[in-house]
Amino acid sequence: MVIKHTSFKHGWFYHYRVHNPKTSSLTNGFESLREFLYRVFDECPDDYFNIGPRSSSLKFNLPLDVKEVEHNELKELTTHGLNINNMRYKSNHSRVQMFMLENDQKTIAIEVPIWLKHSDINCFKNIFD
Repeated sequence: MVIKHTSFKHGWFYHYRVHNPKTSSLTNGFESLREFLYRVFDECPDDYFNIGPRSSSLKFNLPLDVKEVEHNELKELTTHGLNINNMRYKSNHSRVQMFMLENDQKTIAIEVPIWLKHSDINCFKNIFD
């Protein structure tokens, strides 16, 4: 199996997918990353995602000077994904994600659930304050 997949009901369904061959080759030297990506299939703590707060609802005021770049690889891959997967998936989000997972040589997983435990918060104190 090239792509391993499961769905998590975290408010709505998230389709977590890992590209097996790319993960094996691109995590060389980052064994803990590879282990995490596969452990999520069996050990994702659903409760964290169902009781909140959800990261998508958190807002941070970061001092960034955002600039748009006209021609870059990511924009080109996004355009290809929207066009090629137009009939294959209903949402633009899924069209682009699946195209990236299947075709981009740097994308190893999509919809990766990330969570912080209360004990982890101090590591990020400067962001949350």
